[in-house]
Order: sequence, then C-alpha cells, then structure tokens
Amino acid sequence: MKAEREKRQALEEAVAVQAQQIAELKPKATYYDVVLKCKDAVNISVIAKDYGWSAQRMNEYLHKKGVQYKQFDILFSQIGISTFTS
Repeated sequence: MKAEREKRQALEEAVAVQAQQIAELKPKATYYDVVLKCKDAVNISVIAKDYGWSAQRMNEYLHKKGVQYKQFDILFSQIGISTFTS
C-alpha cells in the first residue's frame, strides 16, 4: 500500500510539473503558429542582407534602437513579430 501511494504521489507531482511547463510554453507555441502562418513574412536575414549586415547585427541594432524587445529569449518587434516582418 505504501509503495502504491508513493508511486501515485510521484506521478501526481510529475503531472503538476508537466502542466506548469505546458502553461509556460503555450504562449511561445501560439506565437510561432502565428508567425509560421504569415504568408507575407520576410526573414530578417533577407532584410539584413540588403543592408550588407548579418541577421544578428540587424537584430542587435533594432534592439538597441528600441524597435525590438526580448521575451522568452526571443526578440520581438514593437508590433509583435519576431525576426520577421511583413
């Protein structure tokens, strides 16, 4: 009986941890779904190349100028689209 209770408690704790992880990752997944569905999106590396820059340099420049901000370790533009623009 005790072993079954301990096993059940361990499983309940694992489920709680997984539920928390899902709750934390859901906004990120939703964001990526929106970006990937955007047919007019242009990757930042394409835009940066037009200026002779790397995508990293372009993102750093836009972040420094306040056009982008970080959330979930992702750079977002002030209009909410990360590393893409339409």
